[in-house]
Amino acid sequence: MGWRRFLFGSLPFLILFSAYMRLSYVFPKNSDDASYVLEALDVLHGNLLLHGWTVTVDTFYTTATPLYVLGGLAALDMVLLMHVIPALIYALFVTFCLWLVSVLSPTEERYLGKAICLLIVGLIPFFYSWDPTHTASHVITVFCVTGAFYFLATDRALLFAGLLLILADTSDPFALWIGILPIGLMGLRRIATGARRQGCVFLIIAASSLLISGTFVAAVRKLGGFQTVSPPAQFADLKQIGLNLYLLSWSIFQLFGAYIFGLAFFSLDSAVVLVHLAVLVFVVWCIISAVLKPDDGPIGTLTLFLATAIFINVAAFVFSTFAASYSFSAVRVLSPIPPFGGLIAALTWRKTVIRKSYILCALPIVSVAYVIPFLQPMFHATVQPPRKVIEYLKRRHLAEGYASYAEASILTVLSGEKLAIRQLFLEPNGSMGVGPVSSERWYEMRDARFCIFGDYGNSMFYPRAAVRTWGRPLETYTVDGYTIMIWSSPIHLMPAAR
Repeated sequence: MGWRRFLFGSLPFLILFSAYMRLSYVFPKNSDDASYVLEALDVLHGNLLLHGWTVTVDTFYTTATPLYVLGGLAALDMVLLMHVIPALIYALFVTFCLWLVSVLSPTEERYLGKAICLLIVGLIPFFYSWDPTHTASHVITVFCVTGAFYFLATDRALLFAGLLLILADTSDPFALWIGILPIGLMGLRRIATGARRQGCVFLIIAASSLLISGTFVAAVRKLGGFQTVSPPAQFADLKQIGLNLYLLSWSIFQLFGAYIFGLAFFSLDSAVVLVHLAVLVFVVWCIISAVLKPDDGPIGTLTLFLATAIFINVAAFVFSTFAASYSFSAVRVLSPIPPFGGLIAALTWRKTVIRKSYILCALPIVSVAYVIPFLQPMFHATVQPPRKVIEYLKRRHLAEGYASYAEASILTVLSGEKLAIRQLFLEPNGSMGVGPVSSERWYEMRDARFCIFGDYGNSMFYPRAAVRTWGRPLETYTVDGYTIMIWSSPIHLMPAAR
């Protein structure tokens, strides 16, 4: 009987994992994916602290990177890991959310709650319509934070809750905004309402997690490990706040697949998007109800955690300069909103004035509107790696060279590391510098004689900067959409650029 329950319980995970795996082959992999692979390979070669590496502040050193290391230890194809790990992370997270709804919901409401959770969290349009790597990366942070919320709400495994927060905050400072701060604020709220013991526990776990994670990162730096770079956090001015509010509304519509603007009045796409828009309104309604009329017990505590995290996430987006710096790509920072909102809706739908019978009647229509756009990309052709340009470089015996961040690491990994193509970064003064996620050792190349730029590199004027830095190339070719510039003698970055 136990094995049957286990197999039946594993079925949603297996189906979702298979679906996400298929979707991962529809969209091209990029250098963000490849950076995990290169970091994991360096760890497997003994560089445990990533000495000599410079990485962005969201390192994922204690969350995503270990999964790639474990995959490498299992002798899996490292290119395959770029597809497996993001799909695995998201499938596990959705399965955990379904389990959480099943455990906390009353028996008679469990299955409807799980259906709501599966549609909003599991078939989320954002996963496959935007950058899946950033989604999966932040999802592992969201996964850890959600687990911590659950353990704190149910008053069990409190040390494990703290461990999850430490792992998340060590890897991704985003955990501070969507995890540690909400727990701290909830602690203050509990103390103010008389629940002093629980409030003190929340405050202690939040403060200790922040302290330990910060100490760990500082210790890694002190021991000669990786260094991090990040843009300074600043408050936005009034003009930027106006732009951020526009980006916020645009992002929310995109995250829920509810961007109706510009679509034809009478079309299948419009009908599907209108259903998604109705679901978005329903989720907002559930969030407001959860805050104004919180449940007693674990469900009330958990939904308040999730709602507080959403409010802080939105406030940080609107009142900081981050959104303006990244423009429309900043939508990834709001990626916790659909899963958090979906969980709140799955746990508190009964608090709305909508009758259960109405929700049951609408469920088939909503299911179709979510399943159709989720399945459509699976029938698209699999994206093929740029084999022509890789084979061209091999045939010309061009093994070492440079590229913009978007092209460098992914071409290196797809070539099986037979090519060593290192990142260039275009400085504000027009000179060339090292990439934002790179190792010092990479730039010790002795026979780098080419630069290669794809759509991103060409659009950002990297070829012009390359000519300013190293002079006119001997040859310039276009192969499979890539511009390849070849010099007669080795080219190097100046020491100051490193």
